[in-house]
Amino acid sequence: MHIRRALGPAVLMILFSALLTAEERLDLRWRDLDSAITGKRVWLPMNTGVRISGTIGEVQPAGLRMDIRNTSDRKTYPKGPASIPRAAVSTILMRKPVGHKGLIVGAIVGGGISAMAVGVLARIGRNEGGDAFNGPIAAATITPAAIGVLSGWLFDAVAGYRQKRIVIRAD
Repeated sequence: MHIRRALGPAVLMILFSALLTAEERLDLRWRDLDSAITGKRVWLPMNTGVRISGTIGEVQPAGLRMDIRNTSDRKTYPKGPASIPRAAVSTILMRKPVGHKGLIVGAIVGGGISAMAVGVLARIGRNEGGDAFNGPIAAATITPAAIGVLSGWLFDAVAGYRQKRIVIRAD
């Protein structure tokens, strides 16, 4: 009984500890940005307080050429292709997926639980005879596997990204 009480908080602690992973920080000069961000989706907290996100097309000496997808100020930076002045950018944020470890582990654990439950129910059904256990066997096969896959997917959606902060240094 005590294990059940501790299981919920333990799972929550594991999920939230994955969220608290340290972000990677890079200090780069403007001339070194091209290879690090061209073609990648970025988030720009501008010096003016405006936040924009989009895909970097090109790093130019005067600024960034990017396709803006989201913006907090549609008048100054509307959606679509735009040129962002160099003076307005001091930090660039990038999020990149880390992998699908949660999904894989969830599928393995759920599949293992399904296999054990099916084995037990099939054994009981064989001893009892008849088709009375076909429904519970189907449910025991699908339910734990689905819960494992969905739990792993949720874990990856919540904690499956690592943030990289690029701080632009003076040339």
